[in-house]
Amino acid sequence: MKVNFKRIISQLLVLTVMITGIQLGNIKSANAAELNLGFNVEAGGAILDINKSSTNSYYTDEIDMSASTINIKSSDTSYYKLEGVTSSSSGVKIASSISNGVTSYKIAITKYNDFNATIKVKDLGTQEVKSYNVNFKFKEENADKFKFDKIMIVASGSGGTMNLDLDYNTGGDDYYLSGLGDDVSTAKVSIVDQNGKSITSGVRITKDGKTGTFKLSGGDNEILISRTVNGRTKVFKLVISKKGTPKLKYLTGVTLSPRFDSEVTEYTAKVPTKTEKITLKPTAVDNSSTIRINGVIVKSGSNSQPISLKEGKNDIAIKVTTQDGEVEVYNIEVTRTEAPRSSYLKSLKIKSATISPSFNKQTFDYTATVENKVTAVTITPTAEYSTSTIRVNGKKVVSGGTTGYISLDEGANEVEIKVTDAKGDTSTYNIVITRRYSKDNVKLSTLKSTEGKLSPKFDSETYLYTVKVDRAVRRTKLVFTAQNDKAKVKIDGREYASSQESDYIDLKIGANLVNIEVTAEDKKTTTLYRVSIIRDKIQAVNEWVLSGDDWTFYDALGVQVKNKWVKYDKQWYFVNVSGYMERDGWINESGKWYYLNADGTMKTGWFKNNGYWYYLQADGAMQNSGWSYYDKTWYMFGPNGMLETGWKLYKGNWYFLLDNGTMRRGWQYYDLNWYYLNDDGTMRKGWLYDGKYYYYLDKSGVMKTGWQRINGKDYYFDSAGKMKTGFIFLDGKWYNLGQDGALS
Repeated sequence: MKVNFKRIISQLLVLTVMITGIQLGNIKSANAAELNLGFNVEAGGAILDINKSSTNSYYTDEIDMSASTINIKSSDTSYYKLEGVTSSSSGVKIASSISNGVTSYKIAITKYNDFNATIKVKDLGTQEVKSYNVNFKFKEENADKFKFDKIMIVASGSGGTMNLDLDYNTGGDDYYLSGLGDDVSTAKVSIVDQNGKSITSGVRITKDGKTGTFKLSGGDNEILISRTVNGRTKVFKLVISKKGTPKLKYLTGVTLSPRFDSEVTEYTAKVPTKTEKITLKPTAVDNSSTIRINGVIVKSGSNSQPISLKEGKNDIAIKVTTQDGEVEVYNIEVTRTEAPRSSYLKSLKIKSATISPSFNKQTFDYTATVENKVTAVTITPTAEYSTSTIRVNGKKVVSGGTTGYISLDEGANEVEIKVTDAKGDTSTYNIVITRRYSKDNVKLSTLKSTEGKLSPKFDSETYLYTVKVDRAVRRTKLVFTAQNDKAKVKIDGREYASSQESDYIDLKIGANLVNIEVTAEDKKTTTLYRVSIIRDKIQAVNEWVLSGDDWTFYDALGVQVKNKWVKYDKQWYFVNVSGYMERDGWINESGKWYYLNADGTMKTGWFKNNGYWYYLQADGAMQNSGWSYYDKTWYMFGPNGMLETGWKLYKGNWYFLLDNGTMRRGWQYYDLNWYYLNDDGTMRKGWLYDGKYYYYLDKSGVMKTGWQRINGKDYYFDSAGKMKTGFIFLDGKWYNLGQDGALS
């Protein structure tokens, strides 16, 4: 077994520190042996210590510039493994190698400037990976060979030429020159010795990889001074800071009008409809300037985030701000071509119907008629452009698609088709689809007089009206429409087609009753509307006259009838004490109950009201309690006149009445039992002989089966209730039943 003595020693040291109470805060740094980071650093044939400062940063012992490589290896391959070594410094090159399954790293030094490297180490016991950022330092005394006296800068521009210099800095490799105005455009850099002589051997001075006289941009301009002595190179950095100019150098990503110029700030551009987004690439004149496009920062020379464009005009602002806060704004008005749009339909079709007039996209109101048997239709609307949305009666429909079935009531049915284009403009098409009424329909859909107004307001279910006109009005016409346009209408005996108007109706002074008879398409069904046209004051004889919303009747003497029965046109009506016709309900007259229809006519015969049946005799009087014989059938009525059903006790006898009220005779099965009703309807009890078999019904009328003891004797009745006689075999035994059925 391998033992890690370093780890044991390290743990013992920690324990010793804890026991003795040494104040670690007084220790400023620790070397690699004490730290045991899991790796070793070797340079120039010697292992370097890795130190940890009081600020928890890591740094090496100073490295002699005679070393050309630095090797990094695991301190104990049994316990640690190198996972990687990286550096962002341009003065080093890092390569890895594997030997016997162990990875190590070599850092080749190309420039002798201090640098940082990140070293990742895995603890093979805990599998934890730790990263250490280590600063590699070179010996200062070695730096003398790279020493110079001054950096000379010749700055030129519109304001002339300036000669500037910076003394050699023993404290670092970075130099800064600031405060140059925006009129300075170029700089030439050199280094000189103590005698002022220019040093050129082994010296390379570059900006962005180029040598010579450098163009300066606003902000920081980084110039690298590389000096090589005896095969060793060190790089010094000079930063010349110049006041910036808030200008763009380039702007690409969209075709501008006019063509881009740094001094021009207003532009326009056009893009096709399909271009929903654009990306702009702005490049500032000065590398230190900040660029914002519509408020979002964009790095100079980089693409912006995609900019969404709506159809029509889009304003884009590009704001350039220097380090000194100077601002310039470039504005672009980008017009995205609007897609063709329309809130019109291109076509409109209805299944089983033809619209009228013929479709025109700018005609918005249509009608269509279907037969009565057509109870639903589908509609196919097609938009002029696919970008439009269509809703039929509020439900979305795809352009060119077909709606679900739209139910149609008899008569007029309104359908609304709303078309909305891509910008929200809307057109509404309306279709009135008329479903023809049934062939037996005899109702009017409209009725009016050319003179005066109908009272009450017309309703197809109301059959009596009045119209009042002045004395000067001598005649009028009635204008009407039948719900079924194939129905025929007669006014005072003259026939008209639907949707016509009558001939002139001459009016006498007083009441003029006009009869409107409607005959259905089937030529069998009829109904009658009546209009009382009152010219001036009422002067009526044997006529109904509408007064307000109620009908009054005047007898042969022209006297208004009150509290009496009136027979008119073979129908009976009742006029109450106020002189108005009673309608639609029960009335009690002279102790008898009558029922009047909605039109006031007296009802006779069978009548169902609120779920109960009544019988109104020929004189209209309701049949009261007790038995009544109608149509060769007996019925029983309760004290309130309602038809009785089921079992009923009457004068000590039980009767059974079917659901239609008819009195039952003979056998009746009820509630899992059989009963027998005599010819007079009374329930049978005791013995029953049907001419062939004997049966026995107990005092409740129930037919008995099985063994029964009657008047002290035992009898047997089979499952059908028939009394058995003679020998029978039951339950494994024989029984002898006499001729009378009694057990012997």
